[in-house]
Amino acid sequence: MKKNLLLALMYLLIQFDVSGQQVILNFEADSTSTLFQYFGSGLDGQFNKVVNNPAPGGINTSAKVGEFVKPADAQVWAGAFSNPNPRKPINLTATGSMVCVKVWLDHVGSVSLKLEASSTGGADWIQTLPVSKAKEWVELCFDPKLPGLEGEKKPAAGQIYARVVLFFDFGKTGAESAATSYFDDILLSATSAPTTANVTFSVNMKRYTGTFNTVFVSGSFNNWSADANPLQDPDKDSIWTATLPITTGAIEYKFQVDKWKDQEAFRGTETCTATTPDGQFTNRYKVIPSSALVLDTVCWNSCYACGTAVLITVNLGTQHIPVAPTGVFIAGGGNFGAPGDFPLKDPDKDGVYSITFERPKGFTSFYTFTNGKCPDYSCKENIAGQACANPDNYNDRKMGPFTKDTVLNTCFDRCTDNTNCGALVKRKVTFRVNMSAYKSSFVNVYLSGTFNNWSANANVLKDDDLDNIWTTTVELSEGTYEYKFQLDGWSAQENFVGGEACTKTTGAFTNRIATVSKDSIFPAVCFNACTACAPTGVNSLERVDHLFRISPNPANNEVLLQFNQALDGQVEWELYDMLGRVQMSSRAVSSLETARVSVAELPAGLFWVFVRSGRQIDVKKLVVQH
Repeated sequence: MKKNLLLALMYLLIQFDVSGQQVILNFEADSTSTLFQYFGSGLDGQFNKVVNNPAPGGINTSAKVGEFVKPADAQVWAGAFSNPNPRKPINLTATGSMVCVKVWLDHVGSVSLKLEASSTGGADWIQTLPVSKAKEWVELCFDPKLPGLEGEKKPAAGQIYARVVLFFDFGKTGAESAATSYFDDILLSATSAPTTANVTFSVNMKRYTGTFNTVFVSGSFNNWSADANPLQDPDKDSIWTATLPITTGAIEYKFQVDKWKDQEAFRGTETCTATTPDGQFTNRYKVIPSSALVLDTVCWNSCYACGTAVLITVNLGTQHIPVAPTGVFIAGGGNFGAPGDFPLKDPDKDGVYSITFERPKGFTSFYTFTNGKCPDYSCKENIAGQACANPDNYNDRKMGPFTKDTVLNTCFDRCTDNTNCGALVKRKVTFRVNMSAYKSSFVNVYLSGTFNNWSANANVLKDDDLDNIWTTTVELSEGTYEYKFQLDGWSAQENFVGGEACTKTTGAFTNRIATVSKDSIFPAVCFNACTACAPTGVNSLERVDHLFRISPNPANNEVLLQFNQALDGQVEWELYDMLGRVQMSSRAVSSLETARVSVAELPAGLFWVFVRSGRQIDVKKLVVQH
């Protein structure tokens, strides 16, 4: 009994430190340890190490810590995520919870913490904190009440998360910040009482073209007051300033003149702004620390000092493609977020979508375009092999560096310098499905897919010659589509397990997939299969496994079909590819013979061999490799 109580006490000490903070990870026991998987560098897919504390002392004397390596080839978004996830989730439903982590860097830098895989429907959340001391352990505490810096920009408070992602010096490449750093003691901690800090606001009005008397700063900290916080310009240099006590945490604000006679107007693509969820307001955004802060002097209506920024306008031609209902987006490269974060707009409906960014002079980035919101980048343009594709960076495009305002013109899926992308090309595509193996009753067969919004009855197939092969022809734009065959308005449908040669699994759904690049007549496939149905009459035959053998298998140039000599009479054989197309056959071969079949001209891959003798049939796989 005493031993069990002791074990229980030890377990509790592992889960909670002496101040009652809940430990998520401290790498001192299996229950509070995990590995982190790298991404965005040459270490992609590899795991970090749990190592002996390289600098025990100060606030961290524990034995074991997590190691984080950022190599020289790391992208600006390189990081590592917990894999497997911690046994204890990050539960932020308690009022006032903070997520704290101890870090050790050999330089002054920053650490970003991202929380993902919410079991309560919370948006992915990321925040960044500076590390102001080098070569000693520092504790950073992230406030979940603050909006995230990416994506939906919602707070994480009130949600539960399973996955932890860490970034060291996010926004810098490995060439700028390659280092080995360490982290430890990821835990939940109660927040301290709110504090205030003196914050100095400063705006340069030299480029303001109108007339005004006074500049004001208005924001969430003063209820957007028209006149509570005027700025001053005593030396008449056009730089207006004010120092105000601000409660620590996230604030939104903007500069305005003469009690809202005029105000800053932002696009929503700036690096220093946040847009309200309803899209109505875009304001400056800043997280105020617990110490005094002097904000950089910015130009009116800009995130940067006057003369240090450029405007980059991207025009994307889409006349040649069907645009997804959710629109087109610029994404990736560590600067443009995930598909859906930065939409391009086409207000005049001419097929040319545009977006404008303000960025510092010298800005450069990789980027891509997506047709729709797809977190897995499945709707990303495919420019592989074209001149503007960078094969070392996911075949993305590259822009910059920029020294002046620039307009970039191009076409989706093409490396052009203009937006004249041509007309939308339609292809006639015939779909066919063989229903001979389907034994339940039905009235009609329908084709449903991404091209008709998975309609229950938009595309009906016909079987006019009553051969059980149902057919329909539709006009589709060039591209890749998911689809399946279904019966009587979704009363029954094909069901795939995933991994079949003709399918793609997206989330909880596995569908057929096809790429359209020309007028096509697709092979007749068996309902719920990637291949053709068995040869005619097979349903009245007996399936056996002893009619023949294939050797060698896999094969390079030639195979032998060795028939069972105990058979009486002749055999028939056919060789099909994975799309159900007959590649070769023989209708009458003596069972006493061995058929020599040349496969030298066949492409490498998987094939099916059907052999029939009387009322018996045997089917075997053949692998061809060259």
